[in-house]
Amino acid sequence: MVRLACISVPRLPLQIAQARETELSGLEYPLAIVREDRPTSPLLHVNRRAAELGLRTGLRYSEALALVCDLRAVTVPPAEIQSAQQALLEVLARWSPVVELCPHDAGSFWVAASGLSSLFGSEAQWGAGVRAAVKGLGYRAVVVVGFTRGATLVLARSRRRSAVLGSPEAEQRALAQAPLSEVPLEPRHRRLLERLGVHRFGQLAALSSDELARRFGVALVRELQAFRTLTLPLQPSGLEVAAPLIRQLEAPVTDRALLLPVVHELLDPVLDRLRRQGRLLAELRLEFGLELWASSLTPARLVEVLRPAAPTSEAKVWHRLVSLRLSQGEFPAAVTEVGLGYEEVGPPPGSGELFALPPTRDARRGAEALALIRAQWGNASVVHSVLLDSHVPEQAFCWEETTEVPTPSPLVRGELGVSVRRVFRQAAPRRAPGAGLRLGGPFVLKQASGTDGGRDQEYWFLLTARREVQWVSYDRRTQQSVLNGVVD
Repeated sequence: MVRLACISVPRLPLQIAQARETELSGLEYPLAIVREDRPTSPLLHVNRRAAELGLRTGLRYSEALALVCDLRAVTVPPAEIQSAQQALLEVLARWSPVVELCPHDAGSFWVAASGLSSLFGSEAQWGAGVRAAVKGLGYRAVVVVGFTRGATLVLARSRRRSAVLGSPEAEQRALAQAPLSEVPLEPRHRRLLERLGVHRFGQLAALSSDELARRFGVALVRELQAFRTLTLPLQPSGLEVAAPLIRQLEAPVTDRALLLPVVHELLDPVLDRLRRQGRLLAELRLEFGLELWASSLTPARLVEVLRPAAPTSEAKVWHRLVSLRLSQGEFPAAVTEVGLGYEEVGPPPGSGELFALPPTRDARRGAEALALIRAQWGNASVVHSVLLDSHVPEQAFCWEETTEVPTPSPLVRGELGVSVRRVFRQAAPRRAPGAGLRLGGPFVLKQASGTDGGRDQEYWFLLTARREVQWVSYDRRTQQSVLNGVVD
Protein backbone atom coordinates (compact mmCIF):
# COMPACT_ATOMS: atom_id res chain seq x y z
CA MET A 1 0.00 0.00 0.00
CA VAL A 2 1.25 3.49 -0.89
CA ARG A 3 2.55 5.45 2.07
CA LEU A 4 2.64 9.22 2.30
CA ALA A 5 3.44 11.71 5.03
CA CYS A 6 2.37 15.21 5.93
CA ILE A 7 4.98 17.62 7.29
CA SER A 8 3.27 20.49 9.07
CA VAL A 9 5.03 23.65 10.24
CA PRO A 10 2.37 24.94 12.66
CA ARG A 11 1.43 28.58 12.16
CA LEU A 12 4.22 29.30 9.72
CA PRO A 13 3.67 33.10 9.63
CA LEU A 14 3.91 33.25 13.42
CA GLN A 15 7.11 31.19 13.45
CA ILE A 16 8.61 33.51 10.80
CA ALA A 17 7.76 36.63 12.77
CA GLN A 18 8.75 35.17 16.13
CA ALA A 19 12.17 34.11 14.85
CA ARG A 20 12.70 37.56 13.36
CA GLU A 21 11.59 39.51 16.43
CA THR A 22 13.46 37.28 18.90
CA GLU A 23 16.65 37.65 16.86
CA LEU A 24 16.36 41.44 17.00
CA SER A 25 15.51 41.86 20.69
CA GLY A 26 16.54 38.57 22.29
CA LEU A 27 13.34 38.61 24.37
CA GLU A 28 10.02 36.82 24.20
CA TYR A 29 7.02 39.11 24.54
CA PRO A 30 3.34 38.97 23.50
CA LEU A 31 3.33 38.76 19.72
CA ALA A 32 0.46 38.67 17.23
CA ILE A 33 0.16 38.46 13.46
CA VAL A 34 -2.30 40.90 11.91
CA ARG A 35 -3.69 40.92 8.41
CA GLU A 36 -2.80 44.55 7.60
CA ASP A 37 -1.28 47.63 9.17
CA ARG A 38 -4.48 49.01 10.74
CA PRO A 39 -5.89 49.21 14.28
CA THR A 40 -9.05 47.42 13.16
CA SER A 41 -7.17 44.49 11.64
CA PRO A 42 -7.99 41.12 13.28
CA LEU A 43 -5.39 38.94 14.96
CA LEU A 44 -4.57 35.94 12.78
CA HIS A 45 -2.11 34.19 15.11
CA VAL A 46 -0.91 34.79 18.67
CA ASN A 47 2.10 33.26 20.40
CA ARG A 48 2.04 31.37 23.68
CA ARG A 49 2.80 34.44 25.80
CA ALA A 50 -0.11 36.37 24.28
CA ALA A 51 -2.47 33.40 24.69
CA GLU A 52 -1.55 33.14 28.39
CA LEU A 53 -2.61 36.76 28.82
CA GLY A 54 -6.05 36.02 27.38
CA LEU A 55 -5.68 37.03 23.73
CA ARG A 56 -7.20 34.93 20.97
CA THR A 57 -7.42 35.02 17.21
CA GLY A 58 -10.19 37.17 15.75
CA LEU A 59 -9.77 40.08 18.17
CA ARG A 60 -9.08 43.47 16.65
CA TYR A 61 -5.62 44.85 17.24
CA SER A 62 -6.97 47.91 19.10
CA GLU A 63 -9.03 45.67 21.41
CA ALA A 64 -6.07 43.36 22.05
CA LEU A 65 -3.81 46.34 22.77
CA ALA A 66 -6.28 47.56 25.38
CA LEU A 67 -6.03 44.18 27.13
CA VAL A 68 -2.25 43.72 26.78
CA CYS A 69 -0.45 47.06 26.63
CA ASP A 70 2.92 45.60 25.59
CA LEU A 71 1.50 43.54 22.71
CA ARG A 72 3.61 43.67 19.56
CA ALA A 73 1.69 43.19 16.32
CA VAL A 74 3.45 42.65 12.99
CA THR A 75 2.50 41.74 9.45
CA VAL A 76 4.15 38.97 7.46
CA PRO A 77 3.99 39.78 3.73
CA PRO A 78 3.13 37.00 1.27
CA ALA A 79 6.56 37.31 -0.34
CA GLU A 80 8.21 36.37 2.97
CA ILE A 81 5.91 33.35 3.36
CA GLN A 82 6.70 32.23 -0.19
CA SER A 83 10.41 32.55 0.53
CA ALA A 84 10.02 30.31 3.60
CA GLN A 85 7.98 27.80 1.59
CA GLN A 86 10.68 27.71 -1.08
CA ALA A 87 13.37 27.03 1.53
CA LEU A 88 11.24 24.24 3.08
CA LEU A 89 10.61 22.69 -0.34
CA GLU A 90 14.34 22.62 -1.06
CA VAL A 91 15.05 20.90 2.27
CA LEU A 92 12.23 18.36 1.97
CA ALA A 93 13.33 17.48 -1.57
CA ARG A 94 16.44 15.91 -0.02
CA TRP A 95 14.29 13.51 2.04
CA SER A 96 11.68 12.43 -0.51
CA PRO A 97 11.53 12.24 -4.31
CA VAL A 98 8.06 13.85 -4.46
CA VAL A 99 7.03 16.91 -2.43
CA GLU A 100 3.72 18.76 -2.83
CA LEU A 101 2.65 21.98 -1.18
CA CYS A 102 -0.73 21.73 0.56
CA PRO A 103 -3.28 24.24 -0.81
CA HIS A 104 -5.18 24.43 2.50
CA ASP A 105 -2.25 25.44 4.74
CA ALA A 106 0.83 27.51 3.91
CA GLY A 107 3.00 25.49 6.32
CA SER A 108 1.94 21.95 5.34
CA PHE A 109 3.53 19.65 2.75
CA TRP A 110 2.72 16.16 1.51
CA VAL A 111 5.64 13.89 0.62
CA ALA A 112 5.91 10.37 -0.75
CA ALA A 113 7.06 8.02 2.06
CA SER A 114 6.98 4.57 0.42
CA GLY A 115 10.21 2.60 0.70
CA LEU A 116 11.99 5.12 2.93
CA SER A 117 12.21 2.72 5.89
CA SER A 118 14.74 0.58 4.01
CA LEU A 119 16.95 3.63 3.50
CA PHE A 120 16.71 5.23 6.95
CA GLY A 121 16.10 2.19 9.17
CA SER A 122 12.47 2.96 9.98
CA GLU A 123 9.82 5.51 9.17
CA ALA A 124 10.18 6.98 12.65
CA GLN A 125 13.91 7.56 12.10
CA TRP A 126 13.15 9.14 8.73
CA GLY A 127 10.64 11.47 10.40
CA ALA A 128 13.19 12.43 13.06
CA GLY A 129 15.66 13.33 10.32
CA VAL A 130 13.07 15.47 8.56
CA ARG A 131 12.27 17.35 11.78
CA ALA A 132 15.96 17.98 12.41
CA ALA A 133 16.43 19.30 8.87
CA VAL A 134 13.46 21.66 9.22
CA LYS A 135 14.75 22.76 12.62
CA GLY A 136 17.97 23.78 10.88
CA LEU A 137 15.92 26.45 9.10
CA GLY A 138 14.59 27.71 12.42
CA TYR A 139 11.12 26.10 12.27
CA ARG A 140 9.33 23.50 14.38
CA ALA A 141 7.61 20.72 12.43
CA VAL A 142 5.30 17.76 13.05
CA VAL A 143 5.58 14.68 10.82
CA VAL A 144 2.69 12.19 10.46
CA VAL A 145 3.17 9.11 8.26
CA GLY A 146 -0.08 7.56 7.03
CA PHE A 147 -2.05 6.56 3.95
CA THR A 148 -4.37 9.43 2.88
CA ARG A 149 -3.89 13.12 2.34
CA GLY A 150 -6.81 14.37 4.40
CA ALA A 151 -6.13 12.24 7.47
CA THR A 152 -2.41 13.00 7.62
CA LEU A 153 -3.08 16.73 7.16
CA VAL A 154 -5.61 16.93 9.99
CA LEU A 155 -3.51 14.79 12.34
CA ALA A 156 -0.30 16.73 11.62
CA ARG A 157 -2.05 20.05 12.31
CA SER A 158 -3.82 18.84 15.48
CA ARG A 159 -0.92 17.01 17.15
CA ARG A 160 2.14 18.40 18.90
CA ARG A 161 4.18 15.23 18.37
CA SER A 162 4.98 13.22 15.26
CA ALA A 163 3.38 9.82 14.67
CA VAL A 164 3.56 6.79 12.38
CA LEU A 165 0.21 5.13 11.62
CA GLY A 166 0.63 1.43 10.98
CA SER A 167 -2.65 0.66 9.18
CA PRO A 168 -5.54 2.44 7.43
CA GLU A 169 -7.84 1.41 10.26
CA ALA A 170 -5.57 3.08 12.84
CA GLU A 171 -5.50 6.19 10.68
CA GLN A 172 -9.31 6.39 10.52
CA ARG A 173 -9.64 5.86 14.29
CA ALA A 174 -7.20 8.70 14.94
CA LEU A 175 -8.98 10.91 12.41
CA ALA A 176 -12.33 10.33 14.13
CA GLN A 177 -10.89 11.77 17.37
CA ALA A 178 -9.29 14.78 15.66
CA PRO A 179 -10.75 18.22 16.45
CA LEU A 180 -13.05 19.71 13.84
CA SER A 181 -11.13 23.01 13.98
CA GLU A 182 -8.29 21.49 11.91
CA VAL A 183 -10.50 20.17 9.10
CA PRO A 184 -10.42 22.46 6.03
CA LEU A 185 -14.01 23.77 6.17
CA GLU A 186 -15.53 27.22 5.80
CA PRO A 187 -15.33 29.14 9.11
CA ARG A 188 -19.07 29.80 9.11
CA HIS A 189 -19.83 26.08 8.71
CA ARG A 190 -17.40 25.22 11.48
CA ARG A 191 -19.00 27.75 13.85
CA LEU A 192 -22.48 26.39 13.17
CA LEU A 193 -21.35 22.81 13.81
CA GLU A 194 -19.64 23.78 17.06
CA ARG A 195 -22.84 25.48 18.25
CA LEU A 196 -24.64 22.16 17.75
CA GLY A 197 -22.01 20.35 19.81
CA VAL A 198 -20.08 18.82 16.89
CA HIS A 199 -16.42 19.28 17.88
CA ARG A 200 -14.72 16.18 16.42
CA PHE A 201 -14.48 14.83 12.91
CA GLY A 202 -16.01 11.49 13.91
CA GLN A 203 -19.20 13.26 15.00
CA LEU A 204 -19.44 15.02 11.63
CA ALA A 205 -18.74 11.82 9.68
CA ALA A 206 -21.62 10.06 11.53
CA LEU A 207 -24.16 12.50 10.09
CA SER A 208 -25.77 11.59 6.77
CA SER A 209 -25.31 13.74 3.69
CA ASP A 210 -29.05 14.37 3.44
CA GLU A 211 -29.20 15.63 7.02
CA LEU A 212 -26.18 17.94 6.47
CA ALA A 213 -27.65 19.29 3.23
CA ARG A 214 -31.01 19.98 4.88
CA ARG A 215 -29.50 21.77 7.89
CA PHE A 216 -26.47 23.53 6.37
CA GLY A 217 -26.93 23.39 2.61
CA VAL A 218 -25.14 21.53 -0.14
CA ALA A 219 -21.96 23.66 0.23
CA LEU A 220 -20.95 21.85 3.43
CA VAL A 221 -21.64 18.46 1.84
CA ARG A 222 -19.40 19.34 -1.10
CA GLU A 223 -16.61 20.46 1.23
CA LEU A 224 -16.83 17.20 3.18
CA GLN A 225 -16.82 15.12 -0.01
CA ALA A 226 -13.81 17.03 -1.36
CA PHE A 227 -11.95 16.34 1.90
CA ARG A 228 -12.78 12.61 1.80
CA THR A 229 -11.67 12.28 -1.84
CA LEU A 230 -8.15 13.69 -1.39
CA THR A 231 -6.73 10.53 -2.96
CA LEU A 232 -5.09 11.82 -6.14
CA PRO A 233 -1.40 10.99 -6.68
CA LEU A 234 1.02 13.55 -5.30
CA GLN A 235 1.87 16.39 -7.65
CA PRO A 236 5.50 17.46 -7.17
CA SER A 237 5.96 21.16 -6.57
CA GLY A 238 8.37 22.70 -9.05
CA LEU A 239 11.50 24.16 -7.51
CA GLU A 240 12.94 27.33 -9.01
CA VAL A 241 16.35 26.60 -10.51
CA ALA A 242 18.47 29.67 -11.06
CA ALA A 243 19.82 29.90 -14.59
CA PRO A 244 23.53 30.68 -15.00
CA LEU A 245 23.95 34.45 -15.10
CA ILE A 246 26.38 34.42 -18.03
CA ARG A 247 25.62 35.44 -21.59
CA GLN A 248 27.91 34.74 -24.53
CA LEU A 249 27.59 37.45 -27.19
CA GLU A 250 27.16 36.43 -30.79
CA ALA A 251 29.73 38.99 -31.94
CA PRO A 252 32.28 41.09 -30.02
CA VAL A 253 30.86 44.44 -28.89
CA THR A 254 32.76 47.65 -28.22
CA ASP A 255 29.83 50.03 -27.76
CA ARG A 256 28.72 50.12 -24.11
CA ALA A 257 25.19 51.18 -25.07
CA LEU A 258 24.67 47.87 -26.88
CA LEU A 259 25.42 45.97 -23.64
CA LEU A 260 22.62 47.66 -21.70
CA PRO A 261 19.80 45.36 -22.98
CA VAL A 262 21.95 42.28 -22.25
CA VAL A 263 22.50 43.37 -18.65
CA HIS A 264 18.77 44.11 -18.21
CA GLU A 265 17.89 40.66 -19.57
CA LEU A 266 20.10 39.04 -16.93
CA LEU A 267 19.13 41.40 -14.09
CA ASP A 268 15.32 41.56 -14.38
CA PRO A 269 14.63 37.88 -13.49
CA VAL A 270 16.82 38.27 -10.40
CA LEU A 271 14.88 41.33 -9.29
CA ASP A 272 11.55 39.58 -9.92
CA ARG A 273 12.59 36.63 -7.76
CA LEU A 274 13.81 38.88 -4.95
CA ARG A 275 10.55 40.84 -4.95
CA ARG A 276 8.53 37.61 -4.68
CA GLN A 277 10.68 36.42 -1.80
CA GLY A 278 10.70 39.76 0.00
CA ARG A 279 14.48 40.17 -0.29
CA LEU A 280 16.64 43.07 -1.46
CA LEU A 281 19.64 43.46 -3.75
CA ALA A 282 22.57 45.13 -1.97
CA GLU A 283 25.41 44.85 -4.52
CA LEU A 284 25.64 44.14 -8.23
CA ARG A 285 28.82 42.96 -9.99
CA LEU A 286 29.02 43.26 -13.76
CA GLU A 287 31.73 41.05 -15.28
CA PHE A 288 32.74 41.62 -18.89
CA GLY A 289 34.88 39.07 -20.71
CA LEU A 290 37.19 40.78 -23.21
CA GLU A 291 38.87 39.52 -26.32
CA LEU A 292 42.42 38.19 -26.23
CA TRP A 293 44.98 40.89 -25.91
CA ALA A 294 48.05 40.77 -28.10
CA SER A 295 50.34 40.48 -25.06
CA SER A 296 48.26 37.85 -23.25
CA LEU A 297 47.15 34.30 -23.99
CA THR A 298 44.22 34.36 -21.58
CA PRO A 299 41.04 36.42 -21.88
CA ALA A 300 40.96 39.54 -19.71
CA ARG A 301 37.97 40.36 -17.51
CA LEU A 302 36.67 43.73 -16.37
CA VAL A 303 34.54 43.97 -13.22
CA GLU A 304 32.24 46.87 -12.36
CA VAL A 305 30.68 47.02 -8.87
CA LEU A 306 27.44 48.94 -8.23
CA ARG A 307 25.91 49.71 -4.84
CA PRO A 308 22.65 51.61 -4.30
CA ALA A 309 21.97 54.07 -1.51
CA ALA A 310 20.10 51.30 0.32
CA PRO A 311 19.40 47.66 -0.65
CA THR A 312 16.44 47.57 -3.02
CA SER A 313 14.78 45.33 -5.59
CA GLU A 314 13.27 48.18 -7.63
CA ALA A 315 14.11 47.68 -11.30
CA LYS A 316 14.10 51.39 -12.19
CA VAL A 317 16.75 52.15 -9.56
CA TRP A 318 19.11 49.45 -10.82
CA HIS A 319 18.46 50.29 -14.47
CA ARG A 320 19.50 53.88 -13.83
CA LEU A 321 22.66 52.87 -11.97
CA VAL A 322 23.67 50.44 -14.72
CA SER A 323 22.97 53.03 -17.41
CA LEU A 324 25.13 55.62 -15.65
CA ARG A 325 28.03 53.21 -15.19
CA LEU A 326 27.96 51.97 -18.79
CA SER A 327 27.82 55.54 -20.12
CA GLN A 328 31.32 56.31 -18.82
CA GLY A 329 34.61 55.35 -20.47
CA GLU A 330 35.46 52.76 -23.07
CA PHE A 331 36.49 49.10 -22.93
CA PRO A 332 40.16 48.35 -23.66
CA ALA A 333 39.00 45.52 -25.95
CA ALA A 334 35.80 44.16 -27.44
CA VAL A 335 33.41 42.38 -25.05
CA THR A 336 32.59 38.75 -25.82
CA GLU A 337 30.83 37.72 -22.57
CA VAL A 338 28.63 39.37 -19.94
CA GLY A 339 28.27 37.93 -16.44
CA LEU A 340 26.26 38.98 -13.42
CA GLY A 341 27.00 38.54 -9.73
CA TYR A 342 25.03 39.95 -6.83
CA GLU A 343 24.62 40.00 -3.08
CA GLU A 344 21.12 39.83 -1.61
CA VAL A 345 19.99 40.68 1.92
CA GLY A 346 16.81 40.46 3.93
CA PRO A 347 14.44 43.34 4.70
CA PRO A 348 15.65 45.91 7.24
CA PRO A 349 14.61 45.56 10.89
CA GLY A 350 11.30 47.14 11.75
CA SER A 351 9.88 47.01 8.24
CA GLY A 352 6.75 45.27 9.53
CA GLU A 353 6.10 47.54 12.52
CA LEU A 354 2.72 49.18 12.94
CA PHE A 355 2.38 52.96 13.12
CA ALA A 356 6.05 53.65 12.40
CA LEU A 357 6.98 57.30 12.86
CA PRO A 358 8.50 59.05 9.83
CA PRO A 359 12.15 60.06 10.20
CA THR A 360 12.81 63.70 11.07
CA ARG A 361 15.74 63.79 8.63
CA ASP A 362 15.57 62.09 5.23
CA ALA A 363 19.05 60.63 4.86
CA ARG A 364 17.80 58.29 2.16
CA ARG A 365 17.74 61.07 -0.44
CA GLY A 366 21.35 61.95 0.33
CA ALA A 367 22.39 58.30 0.07
CA GLU A 368 20.59 58.00 -3.28
CA ALA A 369 22.47 61.03 -4.60
CA LEU A 370 25.80 59.51 -3.55
CA ALA A 371 24.83 56.21 -5.20
CA LEU A 372 24.20 57.99 -8.51
CA ILE A 373 27.57 59.76 -8.23
CA ARG A 374 29.35 56.45 -7.59
CA ALA A 375 27.53 54.81 -10.49
CA GLN A 376 28.55 57.56 -12.93
CA TRP A 377 32.08 58.39 -11.78
CA GLY A 378 33.17 55.21 -9.98
CA ASN A 379 33.16 54.04 -6.37
CA ALA A 380 36.31 56.07 -5.57
CA SER A 381 34.50 59.33 -6.31
CA VAL A 382 32.77 59.39 -2.89
CA VAL A 383 35.29 59.44 -0.04
CA HIS A 384 35.61 60.68 3.50
CA SER A 385 38.61 61.79 5.52
CA VAL A 386 40.29 59.56 8.07
CA LEU A 387 42.68 60.97 10.65
CA LEU A 388 46.28 59.73 10.71
CA ASP A 389 49.03 60.02 13.31
CA SER A 390 51.16 62.87 11.96
CA HIS A 391 52.01 66.40 13.06
CA VAL A 392 52.21 67.63 9.46
CA PRO A 393 48.73 68.96 8.50
CA GLU A 394 48.85 67.56 4.94
CA GLN A 395 49.79 64.14 6.25
CA ALA A 396 47.39 64.06 9.21
CA PHE A 397 44.55 62.62 7.15
CA CYS A 398 43.82 60.40 4.15
CA TRP A 399 40.81 59.70 1.90
CA GLU A 400 38.88 56.43 2.01
CA GLU A 401 35.82 55.27 0.06
CA THR A 402 32.48 55.45 1.85
CA THR A 403 28.94 54.28 1.12
CA GLU A 404 27.12 55.90 4.06
CA VAL A 405 26.03 59.45 4.74
CA PRO A 406 27.37 60.55 8.15
CA THR A 407 24.73 61.67 10.61
CA PRO A 408 25.35 65.22 11.82
CA SER A 409 25.44 65.85 15.55
CA PRO A 410 23.13 68.70 16.59
CA LEU A 411 24.55 71.68 18.44
CA VAL A 412 23.41 72.27 22.01
CA ARG A 413 21.77 75.63 22.58
CA GLY A 414 24.21 77.99 24.28
CA GLU A 415 27.37 76.27 23.06
CA LEU A 416 29.73 77.73 20.49
CA GLY A 417 29.58 76.35 16.99
CA VAL A 418 32.40 74.17 15.68
CA SER A 419 34.19 75.29 12.54
CA VAL A 420 34.46 72.80 9.69
CA ARG A 421 37.60 72.70 7.58
CA ARG A 422 36.83 71.55 4.04
CA VAL A 423 40.04 70.05 2.71
CA PHE A 424 40.66 69.85 -1.03
CA ARG A 425 41.68 66.48 -2.44
CA GLN A 426 44.20 68.31 -4.64
CA ALA A 427 45.71 71.53 -3.31
CA ALA A 428 45.48 74.56 -5.62
CA PRO A 429 48.56 76.82 -6.09
CA ARG A 430 48.21 80.53 -5.33
CA ARG A 431 50.00 83.50 -6.77
CA ALA A 432 50.68 85.34 -3.53
CA PRO A 433 50.71 84.22 0.10
CA GLY A 434 48.86 87.19 1.58
CA ALA A 435 45.85 87.84 -0.70
CA GLY A 436 43.28 88.54 2.01
CA LEU A 437 42.79 89.66 5.58
CA ARG A 438 44.96 87.60 7.91
CA LEU A 439 42.79 86.01 10.59
CA GLY A 440 45.36 83.61 12.01
CA GLY A 441 49.02 82.83 11.54
CA PRO A 442 51.69 82.41 10.71
CA PHE A 443 51.87 78.91 12.19
CA VAL A 444 55.43 77.84 11.46
CA LEU A 445 56.36 74.20 10.83
CA LYS A 446 60.03 73.28 10.50
CA GLN A 447 61.34 69.80 9.83
CA ALA A 448 65.08 69.22 9.40
CA SER A 449 64.85 65.96 7.44
CA GLY A 450 62.24 63.93 5.69
CA THR A 451 61.32 62.18 2.48
CA ASP A 452 60.86 65.54 0.74
CA GLY A 453 64.16 66.99 1.97
CA GLY A 454 62.75 68.90 4.97
CA ARG A 455 60.01 71.44 5.55
CA ASP A 456 60.00 75.14 6.30
CA GLN A 457 56.40 76.25 5.93
CA GLU A 458 53.94 78.78 7.27
CA TYR A 459 50.19 78.22 7.62
CA TRP A 460 47.71 81.08 7.43
CA PHE A 461 43.97 81.60 7.70
CA LEU A 462 42.90 84.40 5.33
CA LEU A 463 39.57 86.18 4.83
CA THR A 464 39.01 86.95 1.17
CA ALA A 465 36.90 89.68 -0.41
CA ARG A 466 34.11 87.11 -0.92
CA ARG A 467 33.98 86.59 2.87
CA GLU A 468 35.55 83.14 2.51
CA VAL A 469 38.05 81.86 5.07
CA GLN A 470 40.90 80.05 3.31
CA TRP A 471 43.54 77.72 4.72
CA VAL A 472 46.82 78.59 2.97
CA SER A 473 50.33 77.17 3.31
CA TYR A 474 53.48 79.07 2.24
CA ASP A 475 56.77 77.29 1.49
CA ARG A 476 59.71 79.51 2.40
CA ARG A 477 62.20 77.51 0.36
CA THR A 478 60.28 77.59 -2.93
CA GLN A 479 58.34 80.80 -2.11
CA GLN A 480 55.13 79.17 -3.33
CA SER A 481 51.71 79.44 -1.73
CA VAL A 482 49.12 76.60 -1.84
CA LEU A 483 45.39 76.76 -1.08
CA ASN A 484 44.69 73.65 1.03
CA GLY A 485 41.01 74.25 1.81
CA VAL A 486 38.32 76.55 3.19
CA VAL A 487 36.80 76.90 6.65
CA ASP A 488 33.08 77.29 7.34
